[in-house]
Amino acid sequence: MVQDLSDFTGTKWEILKQISKGFKTPKEIAEKLNFTLANVSQQLKLLEAYGYLKKNRVDKGPGGRKKQDRRIAYNINKEQNMLVSLNASNTCIKQIKDAPVTQIFLNCIQNDLQEHIENFIKLYCATDVSDLIGAYFIEGTEKDLHILVITNNVQKYRDNSKLIVDVQNKKKMVSFWSHSPVEFREGLEKKEEYFLDKEKKALLVLGKPLKDALEGTK
Repeated sequence: MVQDLSDFTGTKWEILKQISKGFKTPKEIAEKLNFTLANVSQQLKLLEAYGYLKKNRVDKGPGGRKKQDRRIAYNINKEQNMLVSLNASNTCIKQIKDAPVTQIFLNCIQNDLQEHIENFIKLYCATDVSDLIGAYFIEGTEKDLHILVITNNVQKYRDNSKLIVDVQNKKKMVSFWSHSPVEFREGLEKKEEYFLDKEKKALLVLGKPLKDALEGTK
């Protein structure tokens, strides 16, 4: 478990990134990062003590078969996934348990969340998304997350709001603002305030007007 946020900052973090690529000796790390060998060795001992790294003795290569010819190299001891939240009201460090849905969730975090919105809907709302034409995170508060959905199966999503629990064990309601492409285009053409507002918010995640993205859809 994380000892402190400083475990993943500065020198320690740079060392962990190097070792995540494969076995590394203290000398290799020091040369790659332009750190002193003494500094690297000290940080490696701490990271090993915390359980992040494992120390191994490996052969130097051809001709290095005796015990005294072996060198010390480190690798990641155990894969760990954590979420860190820091805000005005609370700080939280939570380890994510290994589970079939963990990788989907991590992909959503490690990449642009918008690109994985369909996985998000399948994961948290347990619904088929083959009828989606478009889905966009448009706004959220401490208690709510609103997703604009473009689909011809409008009522299905309107009836599928879900209460989820975030990493701080706070409840958050996921709500869908669902409309058919025709309904949304007509609302924009009539310059209705509701649709103009949703178009403006969708523009922030799309980078282009939503009406352009819906062009050709029925």
